[in-house]
Amino acid sequence: MHHFRPSRLDHPATLFRSAEYINECPDNGWSDICPQLTIVPVDGTHSSMLASPCRAVLAERLFETVAASETADAMLHPSGLDPSGRRSSGLLRRRPDKTQALERIYPV
Repeated sequence: MHHFRPSRLDHPATLFRSAEYINECPDNGWSDICPQLTIVPVDGTHSSMLASPCRAVLAERLFETVAASETADAMLHPSGLDPSGRRSSGLLRRRPDKTQALERIYPV
């Protein structure tokens, strides 16, 4: 695995970074392959950020990020279709309870 070299990603991406190492190495090297990287700090350590109460903060940051992306996408594509002709995800309309949505993705 140490020989793995990810290819460059020329699309917006978000790194949810635990507060544990945010000051030492904010992007952990990901900006080198993803120049459009946004770093979102979240409470907890790498191990505890998915456990309560940090999970609620992570869920809030995740949904804020999705909402911002969907808003930007809606401004770029008012028809509701992405460039490939598919309808946008509408994640926020389908999952109003943010913590429960995160628990579906990562069960306790």
